Amino acid sequence: MGLTFTRSEFRTLIGQIIRDSSNGLHSAAKKNRILNRVVRDFIERTECSRNVLVFSVASAAADGVIVYDKTARTPTITRVPVGDRNYYTISGCDLIDKISRWDDDDGGWKELAPKSQYEIDSEGLLLTTDTVPVGYQQLDTPGTFQILPELASSGYTYSFEVRYREASRDLITYDGSPTDSTVVQTTGFGLSDITAAVTNVTIPCKFRITVLTAATPDTVKTEKDIYDGNGWVTVTASAALTGAAQTLAHGATYTAAATTGHTAADIFEFAVDDLLVPSVPLLYRDAIVDGVIGELLRIERDPEWQSYTAKYEIAVQRLKAKARRLNSDQGSRFRSDYMGGGG
Repeated sequence: MGLTFTRSEFRTLIGQIIRDSSNGLHSAAKKNRILNRVVRDFIERTECSRNVLVFSVASAAADGVIVYDKTARTPTITRVPVGDRNYYTISGCDLIDKISRWDDDDGGWKELAPKSQYEIDSEGLLLTTDTVPVGYQQLDTPGTFQILPELASSGYTYSFEVRYREASRDLITYDGSPTDSTVVQTTGFGLSDITAAVTNVTIPCKFRITVLTAATPDTVKTEKDIYDGNGWVTVTASAALTGAAQTLAHGATYTAAATTGHTAADIFEFAVDDLLVPSVPLLYRDAIVDGVIGELLRIERDPEWQSYTAKYEIAVQRLKAKARRLNSDQGSRFRSDYMGGGG
């Protein structure tokens, strides 16, 4: 069974075990950095981010229809037309490991070959349709690929199996380091009366509120940065201050005590930590906690660090074996239950 954990809850649990608060020997920021490192190591070594998705597609003009998802995290697969080509995008996908096509004649999966642009051009794979797919091209955009040759608009239904790695932030935590606080920082010379609150935050964000006009009431523009490297994105081009809580995004709100009297161009900023998605198994949580504690105690030169690190290593090996066994078992069960020897 999976649960939902915030990064703050991870830090609190870790602090309770080693008797260290966020304002103690190890700051919240330090715990965040170590947590990020342990999570990356955990995800890669246990292969817990590996997913298997099977989808069917009837033609080049249709979205993919998901018929099997190993993790039940409800990803989506969407057709994305680019020029005269059709691509597919899997949500929450960082990297595609393998794509296979179900072969009715042989009653099994046939792996498609990943094709480089040189191979695509030399083999003329962009010039034909309505043939059996032989390859695919993965684009720089995570989770986006095209089937080669492209399916004709009247082609029969094909089934594809995609083995891929999920985005780590969708599993455990996001690899950013937002300030774990809703304290609003003010830049400017006007009123400093805006406060922030969060409820059920779904993703780590920085928020910026900029005063556009000093009027009755004053107007502001709100922006967010979700730590994805794309910078600030406008949430509200212009909004009048109401004196009540006003919605930003992802469960955050802001409230101005006064609706007038602010100075144009003043900026109010705050950041919030992330809320982890559901279905994080307790075994994952406990292993990560042990790994982080081991790192913290090693920094303190506490000999107990070896005990926690050893427990982390044991959990990693157990979960790695379990993930591989599940991949194999569930793949076999899918072939039996869904395919039944035919497409």
